[in-house]
Order: sequence, then C-alpha cells, then structure tokens
Amino acid sequence: MRRVLLATSVTLCLATPLAAQEKESGGFIVDFLESSLSGDNRFVTVTGLDGALSSRATLQRLTVADDEGVWLTITGAVLDWNRSALLRGNLVVTQLTAETIEVARKPGTTTTDDLPTPEAQPFSLPDLPVGITIDKLSVGRLSLAQPVAGIAADLTADGRLSLISGALDTKIEVERIDRPSDRIALTATYANDSRQIGLDLEVTEAEGGLVSQLLSIPGRPSVDLTVKGEGPVGDFAADIALATDGAERVRGKVTLGNDEGGGLAFGADLGGDITPILAESYREFFGTDAHLLLQGVTGADGSLSIPQLSVQANALDLSGALAIDGNGRLTKADLAGTITPPEGQTVVLPLGEPAVQVRHAEVRGGFDITTGNSWTLTTRVDGLNRSGITVEEARITASGDFEQGDQPRLDGTLSAGLTGLDLHDEALQQAVGAQVQLDGRFAWAGGTALSLEQMVLTGEDYTARLTARIDGLATGFAVDGQAEVEATDLSRFAGLADVDLGGAASLRLVGNGVPLGGAFDFRLDAEADDLTTGIAQVDPLIAGRTTVALDARRDETGTTLRAFTLDGKAISANARGTLKTGQADVTFRAALDEFGQVVPAFPGPVTLTGDLTQKDRDITGEVRFSGPNSSFAVANGTASLDGALDVTYRARLGGLDRLVPALDGVLAAEGRASRTTEAAWTVGAEASGTAGLSGKFRARFSEVTGIADIGFDAALDRLERLVPQLKGKLGARGMASRNENGTWRADVRTEGTAGIDGTFEATYEEATGDAKLTFDALFERLERLVPELRGDLAARGLAERSGDGHWQGEADVNGSAGISGRFDGNFEESSGDVALAFDAALARLDRIVRQFPGTLKARGTAARKGAEWSLDADATGPGGIEAAMLGTYDEDRKIADMTARGQAQLGLANAFVRPNTMSGLARFDLALRGTPGLDALGGTVTTSGASVAIPSVAQALTGIDATVRMADGTARIDLSGSSRAGGGFRVSGTAGLASPNTAALDIALNGIVLTDNLTYNTTADGQLRFSGPASGGGTLSGRIDFGPTEINVATASGAVGAAPIPDIFHVGEPADSRRTRARAGLIGNGNGGGGGGSRPIALDLVLSAPNRIFARGRGLDAELGGVVTVGGTTDRVVPSGQISLIRGVFDILGRRLQLDEGRITMQGRLEPYLEFRASTSTGDGTATLSIAGPLEAPVIQVTSVPERPSEEALALLLFGDKFTELSPLKIAQLGAQLATLGGSGGGFLGNIRKGLGVDSLDLGTDDDGNANVGIGSYISEKVYADVNVNAEGETEVNLNLDLTDSLTLKGSVGNTGDTGVGLFFERDY
Repeated sequence: MRRVLLATSVTLCLATPLAAQEKESGGFIVDFLESSLSGDNRFVTVTGLDGALSSRATLQRLTVADDEGVWLTITGAVLDWNRSALLRGNLVVTQLTAETIEVARKPGTTTTDDLPTPEAQPFSLPDLPVGITIDKLSVGRLSLAQPVAGIAADLTADGRLSLISGALDTKIEVERIDRPSDRIALTATYANDSRQIGLDLEVTEAEGGLVSQLLSIPGRPSVDLTVKGEGPVGDFAADIALATDGAERVRGKVTLGNDEGGGLAFGADLGGDITPILAESYREFFGTDAHLLLQGVTGADGSLSIPQLSVQANALDLSGALAIDGNGRLTKADLAGTITPPEGQTVVLPLGEPAVQVRHAEVRGGFDITTGNSWTLTTRVDGLNRSGITVEEARITASGDFEQGDQPRLDGTLSAGLTGLDLHDEALQQAVGAQVQLDGRFAWAGGTALSLEQMVLTGEDYTARLTARIDGLATGFAVDGQAEVEATDLSRFAGLADVDLGGAASLRLVGNGVPLGGAFDFRLDAEADDLTTGIAQVDPLIAGRTTVALDARRDETGTTLRAFTLDGKAISANARGTLKTGQADVTFRAALDEFGQVVPAFPGPVTLTGDLTQKDRDITGEVRFSGPNSSFAVANGTASLDGALDVTYRARLGGLDRLVPALDGVLAAEGRASRTTEAAWTVGAEASGTAGLSGKFRARFSEVTGIADIGFDAALDRLERLVPQLKGKLGARGMASRNENGTWRADVRTEGTAGIDGTFEATYEEATGDAKLTFDALFERLERLVPELRGDLAARGLAERSGDGHWQGEADVNGSAGISGRFDGNFEESSGDVALAFDAALARLDRIVRQFPGTLKARGTAARKGAEWSLDADATGPGGIEAAMLGTYDEDRKIADMTARGQAQLGLANAFVRPNTMSGLARFDLALRGTPGLDALGGTVTTSGASVAIPSVAQALTGIDATVRMADGTARIDLSGSSRAGGGFRVSGTAGLASPNTAALDIALNGIVLTDNLTYNTTADGQLRFSGPASGGGTLSGRIDFGPTEINVATASGAVGAAPIPDIFHVGEPADSRRTRARAGLIGNGNGGGGGGSRPIALDLVLSAPNRIFARGRGLDAELGGVVTVGGTTDRVVPSGQISLIRGVFDILGRRLQLDEGRITMQGRLEPYLEFRASTSTGDGTATLSIAGPLEAPVIQVTSVPERPSEEALALLLFGDKFTELSPLKIAQLGAQLATLGGSGGGFLGNIRKGLGVDSLDLGTDDDGNANVGIGSYISEKVYADVNVNAEGETEVNLNLDLTDSLTLKGSVGNTGDTGVGLFFERDY
C-alpha cells in the first residue's frame, strides 16, 4: 500500500503547478520534487523531467533509495492530464504509463543521527487526497526481484478507471511476462441509473506462482480464483470459487436483495475444505469442513441488523448477533464462542509463528437495551503454551453500563489475571512471578476523554498503579494523570539486570503529555533503600536511602529542565537548564564523597561540574573534574551545529604510585582537539611530570576521505623502578597513517639507555584484511636478568595475515648471549588452528651448569587442530642429555595423552640444591594420560651409579641405583647406594605425588661409614621407617646400631674447620662473591631461621652403641657404650639416655690417670656433649682434671680441694706429695702447659711477653737443670731473630731470613765460639 501511495505522490507532484511559468528539467522543480518526495525513510532522485507544468509531462527515470541502496526504479513515465479539470476539484488523467517499474527488494529503515527538536510539535490530522480518475493505466514491465515476494517475477499491466457521475467502469489486467499462464483480470461496473452491478474477477496461475508464494500455500500449487456476479442491487448474487491443483477448496455465494421493510438484505455463505492451503499445524483447527454464515439487513431508516453470524470449524464454534436502530443506538450485541481440541490435549491456533496452543478457550459477551444498560464480557483461556511462555489460566472479566443519548457514556470495571505463569526465561520468570493480577475502573463519555481510575497491577512483591485521563485523536491522545510503582524486593530483578540486585524501590510520576505531539510536563520522584548490585565498588555508593527527582517540561517554546537532583549516602548530583532551537543553557554538578570505594588506590572526594551554553549554532562550555591528591581535569571549548569543534584540555594525576607503586610522582597532560566543518580532525597532547613519564601525541583524521596520520614520542625514565635489573630510560616513538583506500601503515622504534632497542613496521588493508608486521629487536646485557648468560639477545622476524584470517609468521633469535633459534608458525582466526615449528639452542651450557660444557638444543612442532593440541619435540645436550616429547591434549574434554622419554644429567639440578651437588645420568619414560594432574602421570625414572655430595655433613653418597615407578598419583621407590667412606643403604616404599605427599618408606643402613675425616669415624647399621606426609607432619622411627667409633678430641676445637667465621660486613661485594657465600649457606634467607610453613617431622629413634666408642686425644683414651632414645620432632628434639664410660685413662706430662667417670649425652638437636673426670688424693688435698663441653669445643679444667691456683692443682695431680719440692719456675711451666691443654694459651708468660714487646718468650731448664730464658722477635717482615741465655752465662743468637715462601736461610753464633749457617726448603701439603 505504501508503494501505491508513493507512486501516486509522484504523479500528483508532477501535476502540481509550482510556478507561474514552466522551468525545464533540473533546477527548481526537480529540487522541489526530490525534497518533497524524500523523507526519513527514503531518498528520491529525479532524472530527465520534461513538461512538468504542461498537460503532458514525461520523466526519464526516478529512483527511491534507503540506507541499503536503491529499491524502486521507474523509467519512461508519461502523465497526460486535464489541467482545467483540477480547478473544478477533479483530477482527470487521460494517460498514466511507465515503460518499466523495478522493485529490487522491500524498503528498509533509514537511520538518522539528528536529535529531535527541543520544541514539541503540535498534533494535527493530515489532509486527505482528492479522488483520482485514470482513463488509461499501463506499465510495460513491472519487475519484482526475489527478495520482494520470495520469487522473481516480471509482469505487465493495462487498464482503465472511470468514475463519472456515480458510474463505475473499471477494467484491469495483470499478466506475468515470464509465465503467460499466470494472469489477473478484473472487470467491475455499476450504473447509477439502473443500479446494475457487474463483477468479474479471475485469478489464474500455474504451480509455483506468485500468488501461492505470497499466501505461503504449502507445496505452491496451481491457483484458480473466480468471483462472478451480475444483477441489480435488489437481486444480486456473486459466486465465489477457489481451487488449487484443480481441486475445489472453497465455494459459496454473496447476495444482496430487497427487504420487506424497504431496506437492503445481505448475506454470505462460504465453506469448504481449506486444509490443503493451510500449514500442517493449522489443519486440525479448521478441519475438512469450515463454514461462514452471515445474514443481515440495513433498514431504510439507517438501522442495521445482523441476526446471524456463525463461524464453524473443527475446533471453533463462534456465533453472534448485532442490532443498531435508525438513530444509531446499539440495541443488542451478543458474542459467544469456544475453542476445544477435537483430538488430544491441545490445539494450535492460526495466529502465525511462534505457534500458540491452548487446552480450552471461551468468550462470552452481551448487551440488550431491553433489559437495561448493562454489558458484560468474559474470556478465559486454559493451558496456553507459546514459545517462551506457559499460562495455566488467563482470564478477563469486564462489566459496566452503556448509556446512549445526547452524551453517550461507557463505564465499567476490569479484572484480568494470569495464574500458573511460567516464563521459560529464568531471569524473566524470577522478575514477573507465577501470578499477575490487573484490576481497575474506566469510563468514557462521547466526545470526551477516556478515564482510567486506580488501575492496579499486582505481582508477588511489586505493585503498579495508574490513574489517568486520555483524550482522543484530535488532541494527539493527550494524557493527564499519575503513575506509581513499588517493588519491595529488587532481588527478583537481579537476573534481568545481570547484577546481584537487592533492596527496595518506589517511583511516582505526576504530569501530562501528548504522545503524538511530544509535549509533556511532569515530575518524577523515586526512592531506593539499601540498594545492592554485588559490585564492590558500587554498593557503598548506593547504600542507605537514595532519592531521585526530575521536574521537566516540553512545549512549543522548548524544553525546560526545571530541576534534577540525586541524593544518596555517598553520591549526589543536580542539573538544570533550558533547551530551545538555537539557544540552550545547562548547568550540572555531581559529587562522590569517597572515590576510594570505586578505586581503592585513590581515596577522597571527587566532583564533576559543567556549564554548557548554546547561542545560534555555537555551543560553548567548560567541564571540570577534581579528585584526590590534587588531581584535576578541565576541558573547555566551542562546538558548532555545522560540525566544527575546538576543545582544549589540561589534566593532572597525582599519587601515580598508588596505581603503579614504582612510579612515584605526578603525571600531567594538556592538549587540544579540533574539527573543521569539512569533518577534518586535529588532536594534539603533551604529557610530563615528576613521575618520569613524558611524551607527545599528534593525530589528524578526515571523516570524508578517511585519511589519518598519527605520531607519538614517549619515554619512561628510570625503568629500574618497574624492573630492578633494567636500569636506564626506555623510549618509544613512531607514526601510523591511513590513506583514502583504507591502507594503514605504522612504524615504531624503541630505544634508550635501558638497552631495549627495536624497530617495528606494520601494514593493514581494510578492504581485504591483509596485514603484515616485521620486527627487529635487541635486548642488551641479558645477564641483568640471567646472570649466567652474558651478552645480547636479538630477535627479528615477520608475521603476515591474509584476508581470510590466515596468519603466518617466522622469527630468528640470536646474539652474543648464546641463545639462538628459528620459529615458524601459522594461525587460523576462523578455527583457532595453530601450527608452530621451532629449532632453538643454548650455547655454553656450562655457564649455568659448570659440569656440562656444550650446547643444549631443542627442536619440534606444536599444533592445534579444532580443540586438540599436539606436540612433537626433541632435545639434546652435553653429557648425554636426551629428551623426546610426543602427544596430544583435547581442550574440550580436558584429556591429555602425552609421553616423555629420554635421559638427563642430574647435575642440571645442582643450581637448585646448592651447596649440595649431584652427578650421574637419570633416564625417564613418562606418560600423562587423562585429565592433567599428578593422578594421570605414570612411568619410570631410573638412575645408575649416581652420586650426591652433602658438604654440610661431610658425606658423599656414591653408586646410587634408583627406580621410581609412578602410577595413580603414587610413586613406588626402590633406591640403593653406598657411602664413599664405606657401607651402603637402601630405600624402598611409596610416596604420594600430590601434596601432602604421603609416604611409607623403609630405609636400611648396612655398615655405612659416617665420618667428617677429622673428628669422628663410625659405622652404622639399622632399619628406619618414614610414614606420613613428606611435606611435613610425618614420622621417622626405627633403630640404628653403631659399630666401632673413634672420636678425636684433639682435633675437636683445634681443627681449621671448627674455627667459626667471624661476622664480616661486605662493602661493594661483587655478584660472584655473594653467589659463592649463598651457596655455602653463609647468607641468611631472611625468614628468621624459622622452618618455613611445613610441619616438623616426629622422631622415634633408638641409637644403640653398647661398647667400642673410643674417645682419644689430648691424653684421653676412653671406651664408652650405651643407648640413646630420640623423641620429639625435628624442630624440638628430645633425646634421652647417654653413652657411659666403660674404661679409660688420661695421660698428661708422663703421668697416667685413671678416669673416675665419663659419659657422652645428646643435647639440643642431637649435639654430642662430653664429660670426663680423673682425680688423685694426697695428704695435701685432692686434685681433679675434667674434660667437658660440646664435641666441637670441649674445655679442660684442673681443680683441687682445698682450692689452689690451677698450676698448683696440676702439680698436685701429677706429683702428689712431692709437688711442694717443685721450683716456682717449674710450676709456671705447668700452668702454661695447662693453659695450652685448655686451648687458651698465654697466661702469665703471655703477659710478660706482651709487656716486653717481643713475639716469643720461653722460660725453662736445660738437661742439667739450669734455668734457661729465650726471647724472639721479627726484625722485619722477612727476618726473625731469637736470643737464648742460660744460668751459666752462655748466649746464642739465631737469625732466620725468608728468601721465598719455601726457602729460608738460617744462621747462629754463640759466645762459646759455636757458629753455623744453613739453607732450608719447606713446603706444606
């Protein structure tokens, strides 16, 4: 219909006298036609208009287009008309023809970016067009493209239309050019004087025709439709017949006749089997015998009576009656109908798609003026089911009064409800609920408005109320009233909002408006309590009570925002303003009390304010933002309605370290953006500040041509703030451009003292989707990240994309750091398929693992096909390193089928177990099958002849043969080996692969030698068992039997290794020195010595050594034996028992003392503690010698009773009653020897030596008992001299000259005449 109106509009516009004199084609008339016929949904173009103001106008071409292009084309149009008849109010067209009319598709919707005017447009009814009389209508070819009707068709049309003085004479014929058998012919006549009617309509088409396509008749059969009738109005009958595929479907008759009362009787009786022309789903509803019966009379007084109306079908029974008297009053109306499924539980209603099914439906209504003015209407539908909704019962009940007179009035009550409502959308169901009820009253008086009073919609916990007055069409359906909505639980709407909504809300709207004109004047008030969204940053802002108020008006003068306010616990906003064409003034302000609730890094208040003003076509304004840490942003400028724009801005972000902790300081930016009326953009910005970020940005873009040009130059100072190892500045600069053909080009370069240099070039074709990226990058001084890999790392390559979404790339990596490789890959965007091939190498592996000089190589492929990944890779390296990985992983099913086979040197793990070291070859054959996890890991790992060195306990384990079998999340271990010092051990059992790694391990010790090669040496046999979590909380139990054990007391505190390393503060320590100390365990880990997060291991051990524990050295020779039980945990060892003396003596200065007692106990973390004691008694008292203390530093003491100096007590111990005969010099010597035994040295003689300032002092006797004194000192760094003098006055002087570290020249001279010279060679091994 819209296409017919458009064609008519074209005709009328061609016929309109637009000026006093005619203008040729083009120019004013063409422009007027195009602008008049074009609209929001069409663009009309007129070409070759001639004789527009004459009685014969021609048009070469007219097109109608929308956003998608041209959809209607008319060519060769001719209009021959009578201009003088138009002055009499008639349009007489002698000829209206067109050579071709082409309809390419159905018209679309044209979009527009134009905003509605601020002013409301007063509503008015359109003027109706004048009647049209056409003597000749002809279209040479009417082409309908396939999108129009589903099939393409070419038609031709000829005809005439004449309506003169009440006489009708019409004949129209339409025939398909491409299918001459398909035609439509219509002849209609009526003679006003004889009241004779003639009607002849014939539609004929073969299978697959246009009519069956448009009517969607199943199978697209042949169609034959005839409507024929002739006769006077008082006795007229038209026979109607419809057939498809040659079979009759509908037959009936429409009649007109004289009524006995002088009126006109009419009737219709049609019926038949229409199921073949219906969709399969509707055939049950209509059945094979559907029937329509209608009987009525129009009286001479203007009355209307329809005593019988009946529609009968398989599932439908509908009947009714209607009576209107001559005064136009309704006197009777009856309607009754039911829908009942003839078979089954439900029937499909013929209402289109999606299908609607019901179990039962009924409608009843009536009005009878003879019984009063009351009317009723009830409807009910049971078991309604439609895609997306199921209703157990839907009902509507309405009743009221209908008063007819000078002021007719209709009023009543309405009650409607849905029960058992099931919306198949879970979120929608939650929002609406299972039951909805609508109740209210309405009233209408003739010529006045419709009133709705207290219309209430009620749900489970929400209510909506409406009271309104609605005027008629003449006012544009003006509305005046109020509406209220209340929801006590917003959580029911959470699914629709897609947030975790909660709280309660209410809304009240009061005002008036004109929907068809766009005018309104209203006030909106809303309240919300305890709103929640489940969004942590939002909920604190809307907690408590939040209110919104909006007061606005729109009329012919413009739109006025009288007030807008929003008040909440943490947020507030307000705005006001006026909008008119060419004039506007708007002010707004918004504030947030605590921005930290949204962005925790920036606590504090924020505000946003603005002022916008329009004058004529220019809009000016300023928008301001202020926030925490003195942050702000200001933008101001001017925008024109013709598209021009000029905006400047400046901004400051303080406290940048709150976002990026390493970047302390301020980031500031300022710039300008402008747009010309030709849609050309220019944007510039510059950033700076104390945060070390700086840069410049510029861009130009044309909306018309699409040409763009972008450039930037940015830098970050002190990159080490982000990556501590990378010191210096990182800069990036480049450009990107786009030409009018949609080709993008980009060039970027990175540089700076941070040592990251590179160039990147890229292109992209918008038309084809082709893209290409090339890069050439260099990372200097890789040792900053991996200390062992000194040198640079370079990478260069390219990636290309084809228009079908296929990516192909390659990259080469090399450099002085020793890393090299080639990588090739492919990627499909549509499927996500990936194919990657690599061949990489790491030279000089000994830089990481010192024992393995050589190159580590890896090559293979990785691919993704559909949801399945596959891997095939091999690796080789020095020392027999080999590995092969092969298998697949299914992303959808999360199933892996991977194997790994090969061998590796255990030394590769030394970097992780330092200061311990491992050596040997480990072979592995592993498989991962099933859902990735330790439970899916299976296979074996074996070693043969491996060794482990553990410096902390001075042990080396060799000949380690191990087999670890993994399956079902458990490792079965079988391991044996020996100690380099002697003996062997075996470990067998199981351990869980997953935390807490529950284990059950049996440990056997077979004569294993335990020694530090200096202080102790022993052998151990035993059976131990570890059970429980290996990661902490397990138990170690069992028994160890020790064989002959030697403890060298003489080396305990005098050994070089026993001397503690003093605290040393390192200044400017080189990295390699620190690494060495770390490996030696001399650098704390910063955890305070705690044991980390793991639980300690429980201990239940028995250490048995019944005898043959020998403690020797410094004169001690003792045998001990005993049993020690160890309990507690590894964090808190609880030993009990001791090793006790069996027998022993102590030799000192030639005197042998029997030991009175001796024991070795365990203290703390199983640290041996020695206690030995020997004593002698004389008439002068008792003397006791004791050795006590930890094994690594025992203390020797001599005491006596009564108490004496230690040297006298030693003399008493050694010489008994004769100690009183000793000279003081002899006693002093004994004191010095005692001090030396105790490890302290010095004493009395040491004090004298220090007082004299010499390096050595010796007091003694010669073989004859004469006193002797010796003094020595270094004369220079290489010359040492000593002097010895005895009681006989004999003197000897010795000189030592160190020629080298190993060669010394010695000489001596005495007062007795003895002299000597010697050359001595010494070397320490």
